[in-house]
Amino acid sequence: MYRQLFRRLWQVLRFPAPFWASVAEVGDDKKTYQTEYFYPLAGMAALAAFISAFFDGDLTFKQQLSEGIQLFILSFGSILLGLFLAAWVLDKLFVRLFGLLSDYKKAEILVVYTLTPVLVVSILTRLFSELWFLKALFLYVFVIAWEAATHFYAVHPKQQGYFTLYCGAVVLLAPLLVEFVLLRLLPGLN
Repeated sequence: MYRQLFRRLWQVLRFPAPFWASVAEVGDDKKTYQTEYFYPLAGMAALAAFISAFFDGDLTFKQQLSEGIQLFILSFGSILLGLFLAAWVLDKLFVRLFGLLSDYKKAEILVVYTLTPVLVVSILTRLFSELWFLKALFLYVFVIAWEAATHFYAVHPKQQGYFTLYCGAVVLLAPLLVEFVLLRLLPGLN
């Protein structure tokens, strides 16, 4: 399972154009993009958040464990709810702005694979805080969205820039918005 996960991860990050072309051809009826790709990757990001709490040597084990659990819940919740929020918003935006047919599942697939650089960088920066500069790679979301516009959504070339801008912004901001709301609703996570 993990071999397939890392193979797909490599394809998304290294070769986004052929990857989106293959996704458009094959499709995904059984939601394997969630069960075999997104959920394990989101779980790894949340696990990295949990482990990162133990790198703070000033706290007792009990405090580190408590902070780790809070970070795990916050990370997994913001990623998971951010996925569904971003897919819903993008589906509505694509119908309204680009005249595309409403297809929530297609928007969900777009968000799952477009979130890949965010999740990978989150894992790396949580485990190795010295790699903070990798957060600049969040912008690679726009490259993946650009390729999805032509190969997966078949957007008109004149609209490709707007598609990329809206998609990238929503994918980057949705998990942050969910995290903000979770911190306000559940102050114990702060």
